[in-house]
Amino acid sequence: MKGRLFSLVLFLMLFSIGNELFAFGRRQAEEEVEPINPEWILCITEFDVSTMSMAWQTAGDITTRSLLTTLRNLGFRFRSEGEINFYRDFTWANNRANVARELAARQNARDLLIFRGDPEWRYERNIRTIDEEIAELKEQLREIDELAPVVEGQPIFLLCENNRNGIFPEPPIPGGEFHFTSTSNIDAFVTGSFTEFRGRIFLEVKMFTRHTNSYSYEDSVLFSSDDFNMVVAEVSDRLAAAVSVIHPSTVVVRSEQPDAMILIDGSFLPQDHARIFSPGTVEVSAYAPNHYPVTYEMELNTGEHAEIFINLTPFALSAFEIDVSDHPGSRVFSGSLYMGEAPLVLDLPVTEYSYVSVVSAEDEVGTGIFRDNSFIRGSVHIPPEGLDEGRVDFFTMPPIHKEDQKVEDARRLFYRSWGAFWIALPISLLTAGIASNHITANNYARANGLHFDDPSTRQQLNNRASFGNFMTYAGYAAIGGTLGYTVYNIFRYLRASSGDATPIAIVPEPEPDPEPEEEEEGEDCEEEDEDCEEEDDETEEEEVPEP
Repeated sequence: MKGRLFSLVLFLMLFSIGNELFAFGRRQAEEEVEPINPEWILCITEFDVSTMSMAWQTAGDITTRSLLTTLRNLGFRFRSEGEINFYRDFTWANNRANVARELAARQNARDLLIFRGDPEWRYERNIRTIDEEIAELKEQLREIDELAPVVEGQPIFLLCENNRNGIFPEPPIPGGEFHFTSTSNIDAFVTGSFTEFRGRIFLEVKMFTRHTNSYSYEDSVLFSSDDFNMVVAEVSDRLAAAVSVIHPSTVVVRSEQPDAMILIDGSFLPQDHARIFSPGTVEVSAYAPNHYPVTYEMELNTGEHAEIFINLTPFALSAFEIDVSDHPGSRVFSGSLYMGEAPLVLDLPVTEYSYVSVVSAEDEVGTGIFRDNSFIRGSVHIPPEGLDEGRVDFFTMPPIHKEDQKVEDARRLFYRSWGAFWIALPISLLTAGIASNHITANNYARANGLHFDDPSTRQQLNNRASFGNFMTYAGYAAIGGTLGYTVYNIFRYLRASSGDATPIAIVPEPEPDPEPEEEEEGEDCEEEDEDCEEEDDETEEEEVPEP
């Protein structure tokens, strides 16, 4: 009795373990099946504006591009149960029809073998081959019937290739909508029209879905021309909600800093302004002057109204009195932001680099970089410690002269051409070497008469030789061109840099010697006549030679 009870318990244990293993294997097999239709593709067609005036001919293009911008932010779509059933049944029917068609063809071929009159050994071999194929097709048909295809319930949303390239095709004619979606391999398309109605504009937007074989979404609005941009944005948001088949989320952001800039997924969002977003993960960023920026990710649920409160942490600030003693009233900039006229006090963040520049009325510029309550570099004079702490005096310099800029441009072109030469040199040599191999191979084949009996082979070898010659000449031309351009820029740089060069030593020009003044005879004689007569007598006596 005990033995029978033990055997019964052992049997039940083995049965339960086997059942669990079988169920686990079946679940694993189902998990390994890749779902079909992992993407949901939408096409935006051209809007009809034929009845509008010339001033409104561009309204259709503006609307389609607004829809494109809004729908591009969607990343997924939830499929309804009816859509899942449609794609599952459609795929199952196609797969079964293809296999059944092939099975019927193989069975007909087996029946026709008896009328071909083949030898017995060939007939038996063909029968055996066709029977194996028929058995394999029946097995495929059985697997299709037992395992229904799995449809992706949350496919990736994509716009068609034409829309991604900025092209909006014409909508299909009435009655050809399903054929348009099938041939274009899309799941739905959007179309619309503009018409005038008593001084107002009537916009109609429709979306045709393949699984319903009808227009499953329609939206219309009557508005004035002044509300065009607002209406287009609202229609785009409603269409995005209809495409995703979910209730969108709304987001409102408030900050303690009234001048804070809020970005959600890179799009600007004014404070206290609600905007519709698709559920999922969004990136929220906030920036404010003299505050630490904040960036974080947030999960939006379906139909959620999210209110975000942000309080940014301010920087530790240091005050600097900016002055330009030689040019009072100069304009002061912090980065690219105009702050006022000197002298003024700037509050600069302690842990961040701050670039301060001043521009005088004569367009002379002075710059300075500050960080950690100290000056880093620039044209700035700081008073000695203990005297006017926190005050900096900028020195301004005239802007770059045209001749100096000319030298700088010539130097930059020289460096660029020199770098281009060393890039082109190895590439050109490598290209010329490969081309030389083609030429050598062709010459060897021509010299030995290899494959020259075949016209196509001979033409192919000649084409290779021509291509090799062309690449060789092109490589050497590239080397020569870059080298010539480099040499030209060298001489241009030398000429520009030495055109108005300052001499090494400045030597003053020699002054001309003053001309000697000629004494006028008889001036003294007029005053003292007697002395002049005596001097004349003495001179005459001295000039008389001795006998």
